[in-house]
Amino acid sequence: MKKTVVLVGVLAAAVLFAANGVMAYGPGSGGCPFHQGTPPGVTGDDGAQLSDADLAKWKAERDSFQAATKDLVFSLREKQLALEKVMSADKVDIDKAKALQKDISGISAQLDQKRIEHQVRMKELGFAAGPPEGRGPGCGQGAGYGCGRRGW
Repeated sequence: MKKTVVLVGVLAAAVLFAANGVMAYGPGSGGCPFHQGTPPGVTGDDGAQLSDADLAKWKAERDSFQAATKDLVFSLREKQLALEKVMSADKVDIDKAKALQKDISGISAQLDQKRIEHQVRMKELGFAAGPPEGRGPGCGQGAGYGCGRRGW
């Protein structure tokens, strides 16, 4: 009986501990205590919420950038998959692998140039650099490492 009570207590504590990271910090925070109070809306350079008109301009520029780079992104992914296939073969064709990597580097360079142009246009429109909604790589975002890249 005593073992059952202890087991139930430990399980309840584990559930409460796990729920803390999920619910304690509110929506959009990714379970990160450092993002408490982060507004869900888009902010400009001065931190103020954007108007509907400014938000429409931001979305139009973002959509334009995505449309302009869609084919490059698709081509890049296609080349990356082809390189993975070549590299996973029992006997690797080094010339084919080098050619694919050269193509990948060229496409990446084109995307980088378009990204710089896009960032300059966004800055000229008065928008701060980076993701607009406070949801860039960070706590609960990105590579799945959570706050402080602890891996949990």
